[in-house]
Amino acid sequence: MEAKERHKRNVAKEIIELAWPSITEQMLIMTVGMVSTIFVGRISASAIAAVGMINSLIFFFQAIFSGLATGSTVIVARLIGEEDEEGARLAVMQSLIMSIAIFIGLTTLGYIFAVPIVKTFFGSVSTDVFKLAL
Repeated sequence: MEAKERHKRNVAKEIIELAWPSITEQMLIMTVGMVSTIFVGRISASAIAAVGMINSLIFFFQAIFSGLATGSTVIVARLIGEEDEEGARLAVMQSLIMSIAIFIGLTTLGYIFAVPIVKTFFGSVSTDVFKLAL
């Protein structure tokens, strides 16, 4: 009986309820990039190019954390479905610690290797754009 009831509920509504925070987050991140571009657009074309370059890098690294969040959500949801509350709490804690450790590592590497990273991703750009991007 319970399985039949599960199939009757509105899954689309549940998906939207679960997805709206992520959708809102993505829209806000895009808005930050657009607002940055608008502000620096008053400075110079080089500034716009630099902001565009860095926004691309931000989206690249954001994809890493989106993947971690998705994987963590799947594991936590499975554990909750199995009614393993302690396991779910442990998974959340490990996910948080792992995300913080990866963030610190990537931030440190990004700071140390900023020049090679920008050169690798964007090749040769004008000197003024390169300086502004750093």
